[in-house]
Amino acid sequence: MSRRDTTHFLRTSLAIIIACTLAYAELFNATRQFTAYDDNAYVTSQPLVKGFRVEMIPKIFDPSTTVASNYHPLTVLSLGIDHRLFGPSARAFGLVNLTLHILTSLMVLLLLRRLLRERPWLPEIGALWFAIHPLHVESVAWVSGRKDVLYGLWFVISVLLYIGSVEKGKRALLGAAFCAFVLSCLSKPSAVVLPLVLVLVDIVRGRGITLKTMGEKAPFLVVSLIIGIITVRAQTAAGAVADAATFSVLERIVIAGYGFVMYWVHMIWPVGLNAFYPYPSVNNVFTLPWYAYVMPLLAAGMVTLPWLMRRRSIAADAATTGSTWSMLALGSGWFAVTILLVLQLVSVGMVIMADRYTYIPMIGMLCVILIGVDLLLQRQRIVGWLIVTAFTFLQGVQTYQQAGMWRNTETIWTSILQRTGNTGTADEVVRANLSDGYVMIYVLRGIHYFEKNQPDKAYADLRHIMRAESPRTDAYERLGLLAGMMGKIDESIAAYSVAISRPDASADAYLNRGIGYLRTGRPDEARRDFEMGLTKNPLPEIQERLEQLLNY
Repeated sequence: MSRRDTTHFLRTSLAIIIACTLAYAELFNATRQFTAYDDNAYVTSQPLVKGFRVEMIPKIFDPSTTVASNYHPLTVLSLGIDHRLFGPSARAFGLVNLTLHILTSLMVLLLLRRLLRERPWLPEIGALWFAIHPLHVESVAWVSGRKDVLYGLWFVISVLLYIGSVEKGKRALLGAAFCAFVLSCLSKPSAVVLPLVLVLVDIVRGRGITLKTMGEKAPFLVVSLIIGIITVRAQTAAGAVADAATFSVLERIVIAGYGFVMYWVHMIWPVGLNAFYPYPSVNNVFTLPWYAYVMPLLAAGMVTLPWLMRRRSIAADAATTGSTWSMLALGSGWFAVTILLVLQLVSVGMVIMADRYTYIPMIGMLCVILIGVDLLLQRQRIVGWLIVTAFTFLQGVQTYQQAGMWRNTETIWTSILQRTGNTGTADEVVRANLSDGYVMIYVLRGIHYFEKNQPDKAYADLRHIMRAESPRTDAYERLGLLAGMMGKIDESIAAYSVAISRPDASADAYLNRGIGYLRTGRPDEARRDFEMGLTKNPLPEIQERLEQLLNY
C-alpha cells in the first residue's frame, strides 16, 4: 500500500472501531452476567475453562474431548485463558469477543479492497456494515459466540493469505493460509467449507479449476475431512442430530430453502431479529407455511442466475476481479457454500435458523449488496448516499438495542418472547407463542426463576407446559413441586403424572406424587408410588413414608 492508501486504511479502521464500540456499548456494562444459554456448558460449569492450566492443553486438543457436542479446542483454550486472566467476568469475556469481531471487520475491509478494486468506498461501506449489522449481535454479545468471532477471524485471514499467494506466487503465503485455515477449523467446524470458497475465488479471478489449483487445496481438503468426521461423531454421540425420519426429503429441502431466503430478508431488513427461531408450527405441531415451498426455487435462482450471466458475459472481461457479474457470482456462491451446512438439511438442534450462522456467509451477501449500492451511487449519487446512511444508522440502532438482550439469563429469555411478533392480550400472546413453538423458552425462563427462588414467576412460566408439551421431564417435576407448595394438589399430581409417564422421571417424582395422593385421600395410589420410587432410588424419605403408611 502507498502512504496515501495506508492513511486512508487507518482512518477507515478508526471509524469502524468507533462505530462498532458505540453499537456494542452494552458489552461495557459492569452488571453483565453469563447466561444459561450454553454459557454454562462453555464457561461457568466447564472444568476445562474454570480450572484451566497449561498442562490441560493436550486434553483440550484431544479429538475425543468435546464441549457442547462440538470439537473446537481453540475456542475452549481461548475461554480458558480469559478465565485465567480475568476470572468469571462476563464483561471481560464479552469485550474479548468484541475485540475479535473488530479485528475480523478490519480483515474484511482488506478482503473487500482486494475483491472490489476500482470501486471506491464500497469496501469501507461493506466492512462497516459487517462490523455493526445486528445479525452479528448473537456472535459478539453472547459469550458462547466466541467460536464464531474466533473462527471468522482466522477464516478471513486464510482467504487473504491465499489471494496473496496467488498474486505474488509465494508458497510461504499458501502455507500461512493453510495454517490459518487449521486454526479456523479448530475454532469452529463450520470452517471446513473454506476450500470451496477458495475454488470460487480462483474461478472468478480467472484461474479456473486445474490440477495445479486443486493440488494447492489438497491439504485443506484433508483437514476438512478429518474435522468433519470428528464433528459428525461428536454430534451423533450427543444426540444432537435429529432422526432421519423426523422430516421427509421434501420437507428438508423446503426447510433449507426457507432458511436460505430468510437470511437474506434479515440481512436487508434487520428489524426485530431474535435469538430463537423455532421450526414453523401450528398448535406446537411442525407445519410449513405455503410460501415456504416456493423458497427452494427462489434460492436456486439466486445462486445460479449470477453464474449463468457471468458465463454469458465472459468474453467481455467478466473473469476479472472487479467485474459486476463475477462479483455477484462470487457473492452468491460464497453465501451458498458457507451457509449450506447450517440450512438444516440434516437437522441439528431445535431452531430452523440462527443469526450466528451468518457470521462468515455475510461476506458473500455484502459482495452482492455492494454491487447494487455501486450501481445506485452511479445513477443517483445523493439518493444513494442517503440510503446508505439511513441503512447504516438503522443497523447501529438495532445492534445497540439487541445487544441488551444478552445482559443476563432473564433478559435473553424475556427478550426472545417479546420478539416473537405475536400481538394481543397477554393471554393471547402466550397462546400464540406456545402454538408457534416457543414452549421451551417458557420452560427455560421458568427453570431460571425456580433456581433463583422466585416461585411465583417460575410457576407462571412452567404451567404452560400443561398446554404445550415440553421435552424436559424435569420441568414437569418442578411444576409439580411448585403447584404442591401453592396448595394446588390436583395440578401437582397432574404434572408429576406427566413426568412419571417418561422413562427419565426421578424417584422424587414418585415420592411427591405419593404425598399428593395422601393429601387427597388416596393411600393405595400413594403406596404404589412409594414402592415404585424405591425401585428407582431407595431414598430414606421414601422408605420412611412407606413405612408410616403401612403402619397407619
